[in-house]
Amino acid sequence: MHEFLKSRPPLAYTWFWIWLALVSAGTLSVYKEIAGIAGMILSSVFGLGALPGETAAPWLDVAPWLEQIVLYVAGILIWWRATKVMVLHGAPLSLGMKIASGRQDEGKTGRLATLVHIGDNDVYGDNYDGKFYYGAVFRAHPNSDKLMRSRVELLVLYIPILGLTLSAHESRIFIRKRGHQSRGKLFRLVSDEYSRKTK
Repeated sequence: MHEFLKSRPPLAYTWFWIWLALVSAGTLSVYKEIAGIAGMILSSVFGLGALPGETAAPWLDVAPWLEQIVLYVAGILIWWRATKVMVLHGAPLSLGMKIASGRQDEGKTGRLATLVHIGDNDVYGDNYDGKFYYGAVFRAHPNSDKLMRSRVELLVLYIPILGLTLSAHESRIFIRKRGHQSRGKLFRLVSDEYSRKTK
């Protein structure tokens, strides 16, 4: 039996994947409707369809390819926005994720940050035997505190079937084998920068 099934992950982690699938399916379905309507409007506004008996301009031969590329890129961007807010941020439904807020400069001043995780993040003890499945740090955009405009500073996610960890820090993305403590330490390394220190 796979190690993941033996370990019995927390319910919040199971809900994370179910919610990701539901949000992805919903976003795709809504986007297909919007893209269809937008395509018809653009065709009529810019006259991309030739009238009967007319020959289309040569540049229009490229238009179907451009249209497909634009549709795919727009679809990915819309899916990412919806997923980032509704699944990764846990808004409006946290579904068991632990959510905290912090600020730049050790939690005292500066931009707001949202710290989200699933699992035991008390990773600095010598005898850590907890499980850490997911962690993310979102930093507010300089001119906005809206969730839609927050930036992912760190994302650490255990991929169950493969037994690998997806980690994204700023613009660097890695997929490698990591243990629960290693994932938790990576999350704490970044999230602690936004937490108020007590001396």
